[in-house]
Amino acid sequence: MMATLMALAALSIDAVVPAFPAIRQHFGLVADSTATTGIISWFFFGIAISQLLYGPLADRFGRKPILFLGLGIYIASAIWASFAPTLSTLYVARFFWGLGAAGPRVVVLSVVRDRFEGEAMAKALSVIFGIFILVPVGAPTLGAALIAVLPWQSVFWAPAVLALAVGVWALRLRETLNPEDRVGLRPRRIAQAAGEVIRHRAALSFAFAGGFASAVLFTWLNLAELVVGDVYGRPEIFPYVFGGTAAFGGFAMFSNGRLIDRFTLPGLIRKAGFLFTIVGLGLTAITFLAGGTPPMWQFLTGLVILFVSFGLLASNLNSVAMLPLGHIAGTAAAVIGALTTLIAVALALIPTAFFAGDLISFSVSVLVFAAFALLFIMRGQKATGSVPEAAAEAPKVG
Repeated sequence: MMATLMALAALSIDAVVPAFPAIRQHFGLVADSTATTGIISWFFFGIAISQLLYGPLADRFGRKPILFLGLGIYIASAIWASFAPTLSTLYVARFFWGLGAAGPRVVVLSVVRDRFEGEAMAKALSVIFGIFILVPVGAPTLGAALIAVLPWQSVFWAPAVLALAVGVWALRLRETLNPEDRVGLRPRRIAQAAGEVIRHRAALSFAFAGGFASAVLFTWLNLAELVVGDVYGRPEIFPYVFGGTAAFGGFAMFSNGRLIDRFTLPGLIRKAGFLFTIVGLGLTAITFLAGGTPPMWQFLTGLVILFVSFGLLASNLNSVAMLPLGHIAGTAAAVIGALTTLIAVALALIPTAFFAGDLISFSVSVLVFAAFALLFIMRGQKATGSVPEAAAEAPKVG
């Protein structure tokens, strides 16, 4: 259930990308316009900002009411987006759609933190994030199939239908926040809780690391359709390229639990961070050596390894960032999630703006983002004494 709730956000992005050519045509844009990336960026801005509201509300009223509030906004905004008369209106609808998607995201992280700690939490999140990142395997194909037989707006209808279905399923979810653990909505208390997250050097470092790592993913989301369709001239294979790279990332996440047992959580994070950076360096090197556009097989090989290393970072960075903040799990999930998302979205706008029909801006950005992610990983582990092994406890009773 948690995995499906988390997957709602992914479906709202990945099923829409195949409709970009039709959206450009519908709104009178040129064929290679990057204006459609705003459909993704505004969605993520909505997610980032609203998490700061959902977190305190989840700590005050419980997880379930906030879940259904988010789902309601999600469904209404998806329907609104399908009727948007202008691209600007579509951006606004997508922003509110992101506001709705943030509710399930905060609730998922809060519920998992309510029930698990340390490596047990990392393993649980591995499954959830694994399904989350596997959604792109089938979502582009689903989106392409929908627009082949229905109007392009159908890529907005499908997520709304799934959200309604999972909302009915979530009616049986047991509330995980005990009544005695609920806290008031006093502005001073919320500010104190948020301040505790920001002042915690390790949690803040891991949140920044997650933001820089996610910036690589967001950059690919923005440019994937143009890279495959325009740079390499193979738009017909876009769903397979997009889904295939995501499949490797999902496989890495599903393998995360076994790898944690072998290398420990801090050891795995370090190794994945180094791999992430090395791949970024290799991708940049082959891009410059090829004059801006390396052979497609070389680029895709680097991209696959990049997604494998990202798959080993995503859920683990969330786990270690949340580890010392269980007493304010809702607010912590909100602040960390908002910070991570805002960093990633803002950074991804840079290579998108400098995209010039080759892979130079993409590869250089990957290298820079990966290097900073590794830097913050090392900083965070230094602040915690390499992430206390004592955190690797069995699930606590929820």
